[in-house]
Amino acid sequence: MLKKTELTQQSFLFLCWILYFTSYVTRLNYGAALVDIIADTGMAKSAAGLVSTASFVTYCIGQFLCGVISDRVSARRMIFCGLFSSALTNIALPLWPNAPAMLVFWGINGFAQAMIWPALIRIMAEFFEGNFFGKACVSISVASSAGTIFVYLLVPLCIAFGGWQSVFFISSGFGIAISLVWLFGSRGAEAEGPAPAPEAETGGSAPHPGVRRLFALAPLAPMSLAVVLHGILKDGLVTWSPTLLSEVYGIDASMSVLTTVALPLFSIISVYITARLDRRWFHNEVKTSLVLFTVSCAAALFLFLFLGANAAVSILCMAVLVACMYGINMMLISYTPKRFGAYGRVAFVSGFLNACTYLGSAASSYGLAAAAEAAGWKWTVFILFVIALAASLICLFCVRKWTKFIQ
Repeated sequence: MLKKTELTQQSFLFLCWILYFTSYVTRLNYGAALVDIIADTGMAKSAAGLVSTASFVTYCIGQFLCGVISDRVSARRMIFCGLFSSALTNIALPLWPNAPAMLVFWGINGFAQAMIWPALIRIMAEFFEGNFFGKACVSISVASSAGTIFVYLLVPLCIAFGGWQSVFFISSGFGIAISLVWLFGSRGAEAEGPAPAPEAETGGSAPHPGVRRLFALAPLAPMSLAVVLHGILKDGLVTWSPTLLSEVYGIDASMSVLTTVALPLFSIISVYITARLDRRWFHNEVKTSLVLFTVSCAAALFLFLFLGANAAVSILCMAVLVACMYGINMMLISYTPKRFGAYGRVAFVSGFLNACTYLGSAASSYGLAAAAEAAGWKWTVFILFVIALAASLICLFCVRKWTKFIQ
């Protein structure tokens, strides 16, 4: 294994950063190019949304399976296989531009992408020492937002000069190149043998209560429902905001994609603000999430009231909504599992809640498209408001029991 100096840790962090950045480029490009794909192929919005749904479903299932497998095989090789396979599906998708074929290819892409995250967390935990691991996690979070911004800047350029197909060919080339850089650049970064078992926060072996016991100790059942609703809001808006802007305001497809760059920019700011709010005032993941869901209710209501009147106001409301969802994602998906360290169930809770996120994501891709086709974007936005309100009430219901659990 490589000697862990400050320089080698910084170098390996950059390699992890560019890898995760690239995984977002090869995964989010379909949603970013959706407006032009629909216009060029004549696909119904619901059919196009079903392609995204397939990816979310396979990604969700893949997280459970790959989370187990990555503890038993080479993490770096698993990451290579995931990104390389994802790059190949990016080549295939524009070559067969029909709904059934695209659904199959993008479903495979979802599972390939699921191979990356569990293995990356394992290899980072093994390589980075002390406080550097925390810094690495923050950097990787920024990589996801940076990848999203890059995609939404790349797509308008590709559409303008080479059509939507070029988006996937460029993404594929980037994915193949970085997967090879990873394969050879990460040699020596992985520990020999299986992944080490995590220890409890108490410093020794922790009891492993059953699933029923965990759900009795903490309000995981209602919290998981709130996580599903947050997934609908977060990924539904990211996927369909370019289409909404194009159809409601008549904004050119490439420009509607470009304007949504504001969404991930707000998310970067939101992560830092959310962390400060929780650290300084709330010290409680559910309370912080309740505040953010309440703000998202207001943003969704303003979006509903002013939709069609002003594009800038609509973009701002969507940006606030997405920013709140990213903050909630950090609270409920990243912070919450640490509370179960004393029970030796951090991995289970993390995987369970993250899977719930992508259940919501899968529902949003098809569900919002179907709602827009049936009732129009105005009432689809009202549905988003109802979802945010429901999630707020769920968090309010959970606060007392969660507060008791973490004390």
